Amino acid sequence: MLHRGPGEGKFLLMREWRLVIWLSLAQMISWGTLFYGFAVIVGPMERELGWSKTEIYAAASLGLMVSGLVALPVGAWMDRHGGLLSMTGGSVLGGLLMIAWAFVETPAQFYAIWIAMGAVLACVLYSPGFAVVAANVRDWKRGILIMTFLGGLASTAFIPLGHYINDHFGWRTTAIIWGAVNLTVCVAIHLYWLRGTRAKGEAAAQADANASESALKLAMQRPAFWGLGFVYFVYNFSVNSITFHLIGLLGERDVDPDTIMLVWAAIGPMQVAGRMSLFVFGSQINARLVARVAMAGLLIGMAMLASGAATLAPLLMFAFFHGAGNGLMTIVKGTIAPDIFGPRAYATVNGALTVPHQFAAAAAPVAAAALWGVFGYDGVLLILLGLLSAGFLAMLAVTSVRRAS
Repeated sequence: MLHRGPGEGKFLLMREWRLVIWLSLAQMISWGTLFYGFAVIVGPMERELGWSKTEIYAAASLGLMVSGLVALPVGAWMDRHGGLLSMTGGSVLGGLLMIAWAFVETPAQFYAIWIAMGAVLACVLYSPGFAVVAANVRDWKRGILIMTFLGGLASTAFIPLGHYINDHFGWRTTAIIWGAVNLTVCVAIHLYWLRGTRAKGEAAAQADANASESALKLAMQRPAFWGLGFVYFVYNFSVNSITFHLIGLLGERDVDPDTIMLVWAAIGPMQVAGRMSLFVFGSQINARLVARVAMAGLLIGMAMLASGAATLAPLLMFAFFHGAGNGLMTIVKGTIAPDIFGPRAYATVNGALTVPHQFAAAAAPVAAAALWGVFGYDGVLLILLGLLSAGFLAMLAVTSVRRAS
C-alpha cells in the first residue's frame, strides 16, 4: 500500500464527505420530486382528467413492483461497475418521465410512465446511494446516517413547494419543473461526484479475492437472509398501510381534522429525530441494536394506535414511536446486511433484500383497503399488530446470528 502524507489523507477525507453531502442533496431532490411528486400531483390530476383513485394508485403500485424486481440486477451492476452509469442514467430517465407525465391524457400512458419510473426508483433512491457510500467512505455508517437525514427532509421541502407550484401554475407545469430539476441538478451531481468512485470498498474487495462462491448465493443459504426479508416485508407493509390509511382511520374515530393533521405532521420530524439520535455514535453504530430498537418502536406505536386512541396525547405518542422507529429502520436497511452477511457484494445482497420490501410497499395500500372492507380499521390494526409482533421476534432472531466471515 502506498504511503500517504497527512495532507493527502486530509484531502481524501474532505472529498469523501463532499461526496456524501452532494449525493445526499441528490437523494433529497430525487425523493422529493420522483417519489413524493406523486402525492402532490395526483389530486389535481384526478380532478382534471376524471380518473378514479383506483386507476391512479394502480400506476404507483405497478411502479413499486417494478422497482422491487429491478433492485437486484441494479445492485449486481453496481457491485461490478459502481454507481456512475446507473445513478446518472436513472436521473436522466426520471427527468424525462416526469416531463412526459405532464402530457398524459390516458391511463395507459400513465401506467407506461410509472412502470418505467419503477426502474428509475431502483437506480436513484436510498439503496444505490447507500452502496456508493459504503464503498467509498471510511466512516460509511455516519455517511449513510447523513444521507437519510437529508433524504428525510424531502417531503418537508418538496410537498409544500409542489403544492405552491400546483396552485399557481397547474400540475402539468409542476411535473415539467420536477423533470427539469432532475435533468439538471441530479444529473450534474451524479455525473461529477460519481466519477472515479469505487464499486466496492477495500474490505469487500479483499473478501471477494478470498471467496469462491457468490456473496448472494452464500447469503441466501442462511436462514437469517430469509428472516431479514420477512422483517422488511412486515415493516414496509405496516408502515405503508398506516401512511395511506391513517387519515381515514382517525376520521372514523371522529378525531377532529386539526388533530389529525397535527399527528400526521409530527411523524416526519420524529423520523428525523430518530436518525439524529445516532449521530453521537458515529462509526460505532451498533446496527443490530438499532434494528431491535426500531422494530420495538414500530410495535409500540402500532399497539397504541390499535388500542383505540382518539385524543391528542396518545396519538402524539403513537407518532413519536412510529416515526422514530421508521426513521431508524432506514438506517438499519443501509447497515444491517454487511453486519450479518459480511462486506462482499453489498449492493447485490441489499438489492435482493429490497424485493420483499418493495412488494410490501406496492401491496399495502390496496391490501389494507381490502382488509378494511372485511374487518374494519380496528381489525386491520390488529392484523398489523400481529405482523409487527412476528417481525420483531424475527428481528431478534436475525440479529442474534454470528456474522459471516
